[in-house]
Amino acid sequence: MDAGVSTACLYPMETIEALNILARKGIKNVELFFNSPRELKTEYLNRILKIKSQFDVNIVSIHPFTCPIEPMMFFSDYPGRLEDGIEMYSAYFKAAQILGAKYFVFHGDFSICPYEQEKGFEHIRILNQFAVSEYGIEVIQENVERCKSRSPEYLKKLHDYAPEIKIALDFKQAARAGFSPLEFIDVVGENICHIHMSDNCKDQHCMLIGEGNLDIKAILNSLRQKGFNGKGILELYRQNYNSIDDLVISYKRIDELLVNSTNQKT
Repeated sequence: MDAGVSTACLYPMETIEALNILARKGIKNVELFFNSPRELKTEYLNRILKIKSQFDVNIVSIHPFTCPIEPMMFFSDYPGRLEDGIEMYSAYFKAAQILGAKYFVFHGDFSICPYEQEKGFEHIRILNQFAVSEYGIEVIQENVERCKSRSPEYLKKLHDYAPEIKIALDFKQAARAGFSPLEFIDVVGENICHIHMSDNCKDQHCMLIGEGNLDIKAILNSLRQKGFNGKGILELYRQNYNSIDDLVISYKRIDELLVNSTNQKT
């Protein structure tokens, strides 16, 4: 298991500039959060590849800026929308393939939407099958507070319906929804392949690692017991830290925590 940082931490800094800064700070694993259609074009991706090569950075995963329209495109019976959504998202899958990323992070349907749950699961399955077969990229479902994926129960039902769909566990989103990460690990731990890490306390859902009271060591040990061998990606909002050096310190703390959880398992 290795530590990493999401370019989303630096939003609204442009994606490529955020990557460049993280790479120059010695961050070796990065999740790219795309923020504009032009960032998916070949010329822009080639610029990203130059940074990746120059600093030996591993692009672990990508995240779409279009997640707010996923309920409309992937959880609807309107004729052709699912097919159009898949075509739209193929640009992300192609970008991930070019950059060597393994995962595409998916938010899914909003919790307030009435779309039938099992039909939604089938659409996620179809999207993932396309991504895997055409581009070798896996669509992974993230727990998100405003979405149906906010609860362990929903993710357990998704797992039962489509066990091939893996999970991205986000610590801050769990806290915002009123759950502990351990509750998700208890029910779908074997399917968690990727984590978005942050700390929290009673009054703040998203903090630098070590500044809250979340028992991150216990969470990582529980994940390890479930077979987790993915990346621990730091993902904060811009208001949750003061400087780039704060991100680097948290990155190093994550790396230390991951190494300790590995040593405890062995």
